[in-house]
Amino acid sequence: MPQRVVADSGKQQYSDPIPASTLILGLRVVVLVGGQLAYADAANPEHAFLLLGLVPTTINAGLRIRVLTEGEISNPGWNWNLDLPIWLGSQGQMVQVAPTSGFLIQVATPKAPNSIQFEIQEAVLL
Repeated sequence: MPQRVVADSGKQQYSDPIPASTLILGLRVVVLVGGQLAYADAANPEHAFLLLGLVPTTINAGLRIRVLTEGEISNPGWNWNLDLPIWLGSQGQMVQVAPTSGFLIQVATPKAPNSIQFEIQEAVLL
């Protein structure tokens, strides 16, 4: 199993390169299942304690990528509400409306409308 944190590039920490089990879109939260990356999903309680991090860019099945496990990341397409936490939603998406089934886990805090501090918190089963 890869180490959760193996590199620190300033304010970001990454895993070792890990292969994707399928096409994974960028800026999605992932789990490690069978040695491969898959979308994390708050509706699946089995994922509650398997979250690895955030895939910074889109990756095709079978290719390897370093996963952001903690740190600041920006995207000009984001428009986060600074007063709300960021939760894991479905299919690896980050959302600001808390899920009501499966499990609840905060994965980030908005720093600016287009910037977050990614840091996985403790999961709560619902």
